[in-house]
Amino acid sequence: MATYIIVQIQIHDRPAFRQYMEAARPIVEQHGGTYIVRGRVTDVLEGDGEPLVAGVIEFATRDAALGFYESAEYRPLRELRAQATTSSLVLVSDDSPPAGSG
Repeated sequence: MATYIIVQIQIHDRPAFRQYMEAARPIVEQHGGTYIVRGRVTDVLEGDGEPLVAGVIEFATRDAALGFYESAEYRPLRELRAQATTSSLVLVSDDSPPAGSG
């Protein structure tokens, strides 16, 4: 079942974030991921209205998504992203039980 990493990012250091984005794409692709969408949020329909960048990355399986996120290649980029942004990443998967169901 397809699994998605959904990202919301508030950027604090644009040059470092650009470096992150350029380096992350080949690692995403190496793990079979595809960017469905990534870009600046144009309309906040609900929430605090902070300017954000958002993205959705599709992977074939939950294991592939976690393989990307936990990979040795991505680890230093996670640190770079944490320094350059305030971000939230969530994993959405059809092949995992709903929260609170177990």
